[in-house]
Amino acid sequence: MSQDVLVIRFMNHEIKQGTVYYTISVSDLTTKESWLTTTRYSTLRDIHKNIKEIYRGSLPDFPPKKIFGNTDETFISTRKKYLENYLMTILKNVNLNQVPPLKDFLLRDREKRGRKPTQKLDSNTDAEKPLQPKPLEK
Repeated sequence: MSQDVLVIRFMNHEIKQGTVYYTISVSDLTTKESWLTTTRYSTLRDIHKNIKEIYRGSLPDFPPKKIFGNTDETFISTRKKYLENYLMTILKNVNLNQVPPLKDFLLRDREKRGRKPTQKLDSNTDAEKPLQPKPLEK
């Protein structure tokens, strides 16, 4: 899979037993397929750690962990923007094949797309406007 073929949008979230689960829309621009995946912050943080171990280039900063107040709606909204920006920055600057942990995560629910309808990516969704990804420093 080549660079710039996936687009990530954090659509919404759900809080279950004090844990925030983010629903992410992944769109493949080449095949025009879209699917949803659900994840936690801790899973994304683990993926970031794995990428740091294998990728030799610089990475964007990963949003810091917060122990108290991490279910506050304002905080969640801000975190979604930063997580989306983090993922899109990597996708715009690195070939996905260079970061297998991220590739595996993003493509894991691709085959399930028929089970969950994806949301249209337009202004009628509750997704926040994402931050613009910054180029990685070489």
